Amino acid sequence: MARQSFKHMLNMEPKIVQANAMPKEILESLELEIAKCEDRTKILRILCLLSVTQNGLSKESYAYLTKEFADAFGIAELMRIMNLERAGLLKRQEKGTPFSVLRDTFKLVYEDINISAPNDIAYAYTGYAPLSIRLVERLIKTGWSVPECNL
Repeated sequence: MARQSFKHMLNMEPKIVQANAMPKEILESLELEIAKCEDRTKILRILCLLSVTQNGLSKESYAYLTKEFADAFGIAELMRIMNLERAGLLKRQEKGTPFSVLRDTFKLVYEDINISAPNDIAYAYTGYAPLSIRLVERLIKTGWSVPECNL
C-alpha cells in the first residue's frame, strides 16, 4: 500500500511540471493523501510544486488544504506551512510571472529523450529536469565567478 502511494505521489510531479494534469485533479489527490495521513513531507513537496507552477493556489484551495493538513498532522504543522509561505514556495494566487516562462527558459521539460542512449538528465526524471539541476548545468556552461571582496 505504501509503495502504491509512493508511486502515485512520484507520478504527480511530472504531470504538474509538464502541465498535463488539471490542478483540481492534483488537489483532490492531495486531499486523499492527507486523509490517509501519508508522508507529510511528500504532501508538502507536491503542494509547493503545484503552488509554484500555478502561480499560487486559489484562496479557497489554500485555506481548505492547510486546514485539512493541520487537522490531520497537528496544529504544530502550521509553523512549517508558514515557513514555506515565507520562503515563497507555498502561496495564494496572485498576479505575476507564470511558471511556464521558467519552464521554457531552463528547458525543464525535455520531450526528445533518446531511450537507447539518453543524453539529458530528464531521462531519469520521466521527461522533466529539476530546476536545481538545470541551474547547475547553466553554471557549468557559463562559469561561476566569485566577486572579490576588499576588506
